[in-house]
Amino acid sequence: MPPPSLERIEDRAELAETIAAALERGWRVARVRLDLVQTKAGLWEAWNAVLPFPSWFGWNWDAFADCAFDHDGPLLVVLDGWQHFAVSDPEAWIVLSEIAAERAPTTGARVLLAE
Repeated sequence: MPPPSLERIEDRAELAETIAAALERGWRVARVRLDLVQTKAGLWEAWNAVLPFPSWFGWNWDAFADCAFDHDGPLLVVLDGWQHFAVSDPEAWIVLSEIAAERAPTTGARVLLAE
């Protein structure tokens, strides 16, 4: 189960409207395809594909927490297929969701969970 501070959107039309509204307001939108991810390493690769990590990224949870939501301007992160990842790697999902719930609000990012 995700932390309550992460927003769940199950309706694809609502998700599309939310993304369109964010783009209209000038937000950066990053859609991380967790439905294709099975491991922590796969998570970092999928994240890096849409929100590139800095060159100093250490490929560990501390580095992820330090830079995953640290971007210029407003950011909307869509964790698409999160339930698949939560089943594939429950421990990594718990850590990811805790980091997202803690760090996203401090950077002004918004995180949506889409299935």
